[in-house]
Amino acid sequence: MHVYPELVHGVAEVEVTPRGLRPHRLPAWVREQFPDGQLLSMESQPSGVRVVFRTTASVVELVTHPTRIAYTGAERPRGRIDVYADGRLAVRDPLDGGDRIEVDLTSGQTTFHPGEAHTTTVSGLPPGRHRIEIWLPHNETVELIELRADAPIEPDDATGPRWVHHGSSWLA
Repeated sequence: MHVYPELVHGVAEVEVTPRGLRPHRLPAWVREQFPDGQLLSMESQPSGVRVVFRTTASVVELVTHPTRIAYTGAERPRGRIDVYADGRLAVRDPLDGGDRIEVDLTSGQTTFHPGEAHTTTVSGLPPGRHRIEIWLPHNETVELIELRADAPIEPDDATGPRWVHHGSSWLA
């Protein structure tokens, strides 16, 4: 099944891409008004963005295509996807695969290295209806390609406090 925009929480908007959906933390009008490469790179990294739904499934899989920035000669930890079932951590899944944009800081040259999709799997969920939250990585852009489960998936209609964060200030 495709990932539907109503399942994606914590975003300004969701862009439809040839692969699926790309979450954005800034709306298109801001990205168009300030098309700075550094800004666009950071706003597309889905810190605080999650896929939220309810299901009676015992197995859930999310297929993503990550894209990360790497620096020649410097190793950086990969992002990860955390999956919570009914408020409890069920899976902490470090990303692998995906595209890598390698930047040589001495010359400024960038090299694109394509990669494969990544699948995050949660299995062994006990019988019953569950609220699933799939938290996306804070340091890699991801496209949401497919959401699979062995039972139907429904949007979560629960509401709660909203956290608004800007710079070093926050309001709850």
